[in-house]
Amino acid sequence: MVLITHDLGVVAEFCENVAVVYSGEVIEQGSVEDIFTRAKNHPYTEGLFNSIPNLTTDMERLIPIPGFMVDPSNLPAGCKFADRCRYCRDICRQQEPPVFAKGSHRIKCFQFQTKGGE
Repeated sequence: MVLITHDLGVVAEFCENVAVVYSGEVIEQGSVEDIFTRAKNHPYTEGLFNSIPNLTTDMERLIPIPGFMVDPSNLPAGCKFADRCRYCRDICRQQEPPVFAKGSHRIKCFQFQTKGGE
């Protein structure tokens, strides 16, 4: 069964494998454990987690993902998330990132390469 949702709580409860999609492409995929318990995620996935209320932490505000989705009729060169990414480097705007893999966890981001895939 394929489940499409923005509700990460539902994903954690009912799914075994996860694919995170941004601008029509899979930018991160892996098991629920890969996505929810690993220290490193795609910056978009990180932003999704930061925008979820945490019932165990006293937060005044959620942290939204800055900026806006890219126009699908005018996609930029390089990474589609670059304009919204706090880790963006020159290479991100120039080249489409390849997929880096560590076991079953795959991330389409140059930042993952820099961190050694750990």
